[in-house]
Amino acid sequence: LPDVSALNLKHWELDAERHQLIVTVSSTQAVACCPLCQSLTGRIHSRYERTLQDLPLAQFGLTILLEVGKFFCLNET
Repeated sequence: LPDVSALNLKHWELDAERHQLIVTVSSTQAVACCPLCQSLTGRIHSRYERTLQDLPLAQFGLTILLEVGKFFCLNET
């Protein structure tokens, strides 16, 4: 997960019938480092959602819906 300071809690829901806590968070990260050339960019290409699930604890499972941005690398090479 990203640093907690770069996340925004958008919504949470406790589904008692399914014994599930669902948390929706979005990344507030304004810049990212290219994994290939290591240059920084702030140009967001698109957004997508990742789903993370954990095993039940105290009879409740946890699902995190994480909305993250996909960045363009500005390095032409």
